[in-house]
Amino acid sequence: MNEIILRRASSIIFSYLNSIEDDYTVLIPANICPIVFLTIIKAKKKVKIININNFFEMNLEYAEDYIHKVKGRAVIIFVRPYGYINENKDLDNLKENFQDLKIIDDRCLCRPDLTYSSIFNFADLTLFSTGYSKYVELSYGGGLGLIKGNNLKPIQDIKFEQDNLEIQMNRIKNSLRDKRKFEYIDSNWLDCNVMDISIDTYKNDIKEKINTIDRHKEKINKIYFDNLNSICEIDEKYNNWRFNIIVENAVELEKFIFKNGFYASRHYSDISCLLDKEKCKITSKYNYKMINLFNDFHITEEQAHDLSLHIRRFLR
Repeated sequence: MNEIILRRASSIIFSYLNSIEDDYTVLIPANICPIVFLTIIKAKKKVKIININNFFEMNLEYAEDYIHKVKGRAVIIFVRPYGYINENKDLDNLKENFQDLKIIDDRCLCRPDLTYSSIFNFADLTLFSTGYSKYVELSYGGGLGLIKGNNLKPIQDIKFEQDNLEIQMNRIKNSLRDKRKFEYIDSNWLDCNVMDISIDTYKNDIKEKINTIDRHKEKINKIYFDNLNSICEIDEKYNNWRFNIIVENAVELEKFIFKNGFYASRHYSDISCLLDKEKCKITSKYNYKMINLFNDFHITEEQAHDLSLHIRRFLR
């Protein structure tokens, strides 16, 4: 297992996609972070958006149908929804049945496993992130990739400009808001620079923070659970990254939360509109009802308690 660290996990995906043949199609779930979609387009790979199942994971039956069509020349980016890692045997079966298939195990929302004890054999690339709002958030960001086989050479001959990134993200957010096809215009938005620290230093920075983060998340999640358990309709195993609740009026609840001085998110949107495709019904259904409550150091125990009471009052 070979290791690589770059400033962003998406830069590792970009470098990996540039290391494989041009005729590969990249399969992504409809509930993926839009920056991954942008990264695939920048890497000049064809992209196929796959609906999710009721466990928030890519529907691998749909994926397999498409993999047959391209004779196995595909890359699956298998996202671990909300940080939950499920040992999916179907991925092992796909690797056995399609010799050319590549699988990226996207664990960017997961608790980083620096022992590598949970890394699965089917993964050609396993990905962790320590960027903004991830399980472990480091001040300098960063992504860690574990590559099966040869070392991955990072793509470094790309200039990065922060304002280009902001413009690109605003454009794709507008497309998602308006439910319209995204017209990609290339620019210097992807930071592919190698970090000026060693892998050991990077991993030590994670180790120094992770136990404190574990304890904080446990306390915040308990507050949410004690106050909101009766109205939560999602299994608590999905609450590693943030504490998630499913409600019928999530749009109104989010506005109410912000109006009262708190914060929340509603990840992840159905991105199928970016390719001008029919919406993925399961992805859209869950996104319409999902609220993600912060459980990291951006919220205190007192704030979590107050937020819980506000949500209960709203949902009465």
